[in-house]
Amino acid sequence: MASDVELAWAAGFFDGEGCTSVLSAKRDRYTYLRMNVSQKNPALLEKFQRIVGCGKIYKSNQRPIHSWDCYIEKDCEAVLALLWPYIGEQKRKQADTARAKVKEVRDKLKSCGV
Repeated sequence: MASDVELAWAAGFFDGEGCTSVLSAKRDRYTYLRMNVSQKNPALLEKFQRIVGCGKIYKSNQRPIHSWDCYIEKDCEAVLALLWPYIGEQKRKQADTARAKVKEVRDKLKSCGV
C-alpha cells in the first residue's frame, strides 16, 4: 500500500500531466474509461505505476515520449479512488465528465438493444 506522501505525489503528477477521457472502439461498439499520463522520463511513469498499482507503460514509435495508460475500468476506478482525496477540482470534473459520458453511451446502446 502506498503512503499518503506517495499518493499525494502521484495525484500531483496526474494533476499536472495526466487526463481521464473516453475512448470509443467502433469495432466492438464499446466505450472505455481511459486514464493517461505522458512523459519523456519513463522513470517518473514507473514510479507512478508502482504507486497506483496498475496500468501499462508504452514508448512511442514516433516521438521520444512514454505514456502510462489504463483502459481497464475497474483499474481506472481504483486509481481514481486512490488519488481522489489529493487531486484538484479540474481533474475531478474531468473524471466525472468521462464517467458520465461512458454511462450515457452504454445506456443509449442498451436502449437500442445492442
